[in-house]
Amino acid sequence: MRRSKQLIVLHHCLLNQNARAKGLAKRSGAIEEIVEEALQKGWGIYQIPCPELRFLGADRQPLTKTDYNVPEFRRICREIALEVAGDLEEFAKAGYEILKIVGVEGSPSCGVNYTHIKIDEEEMLVRGEGILVEELKRALLDKGICARYYGIKISKERSKG
Repeated sequence: MRRSKQLIVLHHCLLNQNARAKGLAKRSGAIEEIVEEALQKGWGIYQIPCPELRFLGADRQPLTKTDYNVPEFRRICREIALEVAGDLEEFAKAGYEILKIVGVEGSPSCGVNYTHIKIDEEEMLVRGEGILVEELKRALLDKGICARYYGIKISKERSKG
């Protein structure tokens, strides 16, 4: 069997909605259309670990980037980012193409263009990256890896294309 040597990189909850904070899961398991596209096109899937799961566990309340922006959480994100960057560097050295990195818009960790913050106890969606995306971009840049980032908004319904 010939390998495609093409990868998409997905933040954890795109393949496992069970990792999301209480009340935030939109689907019962994976986001099917992402998996189906990868299967149809012969892409490999690399799953980035969830820093929120590592930090507060599976039974956690939703928090904002403001809440998570503490040294211990940043350390977890940096460790994950270095691990992922090391793996992707190995794939790149072996001639693999990293097609895209897909994050979840609004996430305090994995937002690509938008994240949630808290100002004076009011939560709001703002332009900006989640903490893990910030750390991952830095780690990949340090290794000379250029990657395209895409943020998606997860809906309860399958997207039509």
